[in-house]
Amino acid sequence: MYELENYLSNFSPLLVAAWEGETERVKNILDENEADLNVKDTYGDTPLHLASANGHLDTIKYLTNDKNADVNVKNSVHCTPLHMAAQNGHLETVKYLIDEKGADFTAENVYGQNPLHFAAANGHLDVVKYLIDVKNSAFDAKDSYHSTPLHLAAWNGNLNVIKYLMDRKGAKVNVKNKFDTTPLHLAAQNGYLDTVEYLINVREADLTDKDIDGNNPLLLAAQNGHLDIVKFLIDVKKADIDVMNIYSCNSVLLASANGHLHTVKYLVDEKNMDYNVRNRFHSTPLHFAAMNGHLDTVKYLIDVKGAEVNVKNMYGFTPLHLASNKGHLDTVKYLVEEKNVNINLKSIDFSTPMHLAAQGGHLDILRYLIDVKGADSNAKNVFGSTPLHFAAQNGHLDTVQYLVDETQAKRL
Repeated sequence: MYELENYLSNFSPLLVAAWEGETERVKNILDENEADLNVKDTYGDTPLHLASANGHLDTIKYLTNDKNADVNVKNSVHCTPLHMAAQNGHLETVKYLIDEKGADFTAENVYGQNPLHFAAANGHLDVVKYLIDVKNSAFDAKDSYHSTPLHLAAWNGNLNVIKYLMDRKGAKVNVKNKFDTTPLHLAAQNGYLDTVEYLINVREADLTDKDIDGNNPLLLAAQNGHLDIVKFLIDVKKADIDVMNIYSCNSVLLASANGHLHTVKYLVDEKNMDYNVRNRFHSTPLHFAAMNGHLDTVKYLIDVKGAEVNVKNMYGFTPLHLASNKGHLDTVKYLVEEKNVNINLKSIDFSTPMHLAAQGGHLDILRYLIDVKGADSNAKNVFGSTPLHFAAQNGHLDTVQYLVDETQAKRL
C-alpha cells in the first residue's frame, strides 16, 4: 500500500483521480481548474490510460464522451488505453473502447505487441476470446520478437488460454520466435509443470527442440531449478540427460551455476551424472558454483562428492580465482580456511586470486587475502602486472588507494 501511495504521490491530482475512478473529482478538476486532459505521468500514461488500466468505465466514458479524449493515445512505449484494459482483464472496458469508441485493437506498442498479446500474457481468457472470436484479431500475431500470444501465455503458464488457442484456434505447438524458442521452452523455463505436461502429453510438443543457444526444455528447467519438471522430463519422458547447449553446458553445469542444489543432487545422486563434467572452456560445476557464490552447492560438490578444490579451467582459473573475481567472500573463506586452498595459486598467465579480486574491485576480499592471510600485494603475472594495475585499469579507486597504501607500507 505504501508503494502505491508513494507512486501516486508523483501524479497530478487529475491522474490520481482517474487512477482511482473518482469521476466527479475528475470532472471538477477538468471543468473548474482547466487541467490538461492529456497530462502524463513518468511513463507517458494519460488519465484515460490509468482509468482504463483499472476498469473505471464511468470515468472512461466521461473522458471519451464529454471531453473527447483520444482513445488511441499512446504512452512512452506506445501502449494505448486498450492495451491497459486488456492487460488487466477489464472486458467491459475493452468492449466499450472498441465497439463504441472505435479503438484500434491492432495497435502495437514498441515491442510489436497488440492488446491480444497483453490479454494472453496475463491469462484473461474472456478478453482473448472476445478479441479473436468477435473482432477477428489474429490468434497467431507475432510481436517484434516473433512471439505469438501462445508464447506469451506459455511464458506465464496460462493454461486456459493455451488450451483455447490450440484446441479451438489451431495454434501450432512447436511455433518458434526469433530466438527459436517454443511455448514448451518458456513453460519449462518458468516452472509451469501443468503446462509442460499438457504441451507434451496432449499436444505432442517436441521436447528435443533447441533454442538459439542450444537449450532444450530440460536444460532450461535445470538452469532455473524446476526440479519437478526436470524429473518429469527425465523419469517420465526419458529425455536425454547428457544433452548440451552450444556452450557445452549440460544440466548439471547449468543447475550448479545457478545454485539449484536440489536439482544438482537429483542429477548427480539419482541419475549418476558426472559432477566433474567440463564445458568447452574446461569449467566444471564447481567453477560455476564458486563463481556465482553458491556456497551450499560448492560445499556439496567438495565435501560430499569429493570434487577437486584446485581444479583449473582452460585459463588456469581455479574456483578460488573465480570466487575472488566475483566478490564472494564467504566462498573465498571456505576454500581458504576449511579446504586449505593456496591463496597464491596462479593461472596460465600467473594471475593470482588477488589479481582477480582487484580486477573486480572487491576490497573486502583483498583485505582478507592480504591483511589476514598474508598474500603478496605486489605479485606479478607474466605481463608484469600487479593487483594494483588490475584495479587501476578497471577504475576501482578505493581498491587502488588500498593497494597504494599497502605498497608504501611495505617499503618503509
